[in-house]
Amino acid sequence: MPGSVKLSAASLNCLCERRYLIADDSQAIRDYLKAMLRQLGIRDVRLAQDGNAALRCLLEEPADILFCDLAMPGMDGVELLRTLAQQSHDLAIVPISSLEPRLRFSVAQMARERGLTVLGTLGKPFQEDELLEALQNYRPCGDELQPPTDEHFDQDEFTEALHARRVHVYYQPQVRISDRRVLGFEALVRMSNRQGQIVSPSEFIGLSESTGQIHRLSHLMIEASLRQLGLWSRLGFDFNLSINFSANILSKLDLPEHLQAIANNRGVPTSRITIELTESQLKTGAELFDVMSRFRMKGFGLSIDDFGTGDSGLTRLRSMPFTELKIDQGFVKGFTRDPDLRSIVSNSIQLGHELGMLVVAEGVQTLAEWKVLQKAGCDIAQGFLISPPLPADKVIPWVQQWHRLHQGD
Repeated sequence: MPGSVKLSAASLNCLCERRYLIADDSQAIRDYLKAMLRQLGIRDVRLAQDGNAALRCLLEEPADILFCDLAMPGMDGVELLRTLAQQSHDLAIVPISSLEPRLRFSVAQMARERGLTVLGTLGKPFQEDELLEALQNYRPCGDELQPPTDEHFDQDEFTEALHARRVHVYYQPQVRISDRRVLGFEALVRMSNRQGQIVSPSEFIGLSESTGQIHRLSHLMIEASLRQLGLWSRLGFDFNLSINFSANILSKLDLPEHLQAIANNRGVPTSRITIELTESQLKTGAELFDVMSRFRMKGFGLSIDDFGTGDSGLTRLRSMPFTELKIDQGFVKGFTRDPDLRSIVSNSIQLGHELGMLVVAEGVQTLAEWKVLQKAGCDIAQGFLISPPLPADKVIPWVQQWHRLHQGD
């Protein structure tokens, strides 16, 4: 585990090749931030005193990363971000402001909803560690071993890839916080195009649902992941596995029996399989209660994913037989310095424990986040601090290296 917030050599080299723009009406802040970037070896830094000046700079030459003050005269930061989204600028954003943390969080959420990439927020004054924490979220440099391509699948290409079984499963480690033991993995579906490039799920999940092929995709993903889990078990690695299910396939009343049959065929106990259901996608109804109840009766775990992002999370927690609560990464990111987010995370952990559930924190990226989660009693962590999602052949070497690094911790 790293000892402080720092950037790897590869990430730093990547960041040094990017173009930066600082938009702030305070010359002192502009100079201060520029000096901090220069200390990291970053040279391409331009300055703008307000939103209008920033737009002119971007018209002259694009930028990769924008530091944007919120309370600027003329065009303020919110207007600037709205304009950038409307103009489809491809750049990452770091809002900076002396305004209250809750307001900074709201602006960051607004930017994400408009399709912008937000690396984090900075409160004034900020320190180098806070800057590094934001910059380490910049990821065009390939944190996954096979980074997804930006190419788009059309319906014919998706159908072809599905029939050709170009479906792959990546595995993101889940580690117990108390002793750093690797408990298991979350299975994440990927597909490859005709050139063999990995395609992001955002390019095909919607297609699979709109074309009615989500059942076929889910079946291939389940088959592959449970076959791999059985193989690891025969090698002496008794991992747990979490599998994401689209809400569209929960209407199949025989789904628990189908999954149990596959698990039995692969020699995998159902107790080592957790079904993840995203809170915002869940729709109440007799069929859902039917399927979820029988999943639990057959020994599967049930996880409510992205907790806190839906409309009636507390009602679902009371009425559905969940065994695990996953805190959405949007609450974890930056919560170490945001009292409101820290309160949400801490109370979610306490609520989950009081209801007899394990609590998993997603998107853990810094040692500071790990330590606060540990102090708050969170059970399990996953995120880039531990590892990006891994292809199956990289899992065991990663586990062995993790154990070597953390023996005696």
